[in-house]
Amino acid sequence: MLLFAGFWLNRILERAKSDLAAARDRQQRISDAQFKLYTEVWSNLQDLKTAGDRLWERCTPQTLSPFVTALVAAGLAIDRGRLILTKTHYDRLQQILRIFENFRLGKTRLIDLQSRQDFEHNPENDFMGDLSNQVQSNRQHKQAYEELLLNEILPEFRQQLQISA
Repeated sequence: MLLFAGFWLNRILERAKSDLAAARDRQQRISDAQFKLYTEVWSNLQDLKTAGDRLWERCTPQTLSPFVTALVAAGLAIDRGRLILTKTHYDRLQQILRIFENFRLGKTRLIDLQSRQDFEHNPENDFMGDLSNQVQSNRQHKQAYEELLLNEILPEFRQQLQISA
């Protein structure tokens, strides 16, 4: 009888060990996927910020194009990661994409204003006022995405991945 009880307890213990190992493996796969995703999203956001910095320094169609490409890539990375991203992070990332998109729209408008200046020399147009307003608007969008990226998203990602600063 004692032998049977020992055998039975041994089977229960082996089953528990097996279940624990499976749970540990599953958690490791999730953790690895999460780390890969968050670093991919962060990398895309950094590429976007770099392209935005270049566009801020020199607003031309040649600097706008890489920014648009980086914006699309970041959006795709975020959408692909929706399964693993927390809802809060996904929402925050959508918010920063909207800010980057507003920056793109502003820079596109600035390029349009600059090209119009070349063709229109109408003293009644408030070209300088429009230009100044657009630059100020672009500055606000740039400051907003830098603030959100560095002061909110970066610490949240570090916390999610349990990385100390």
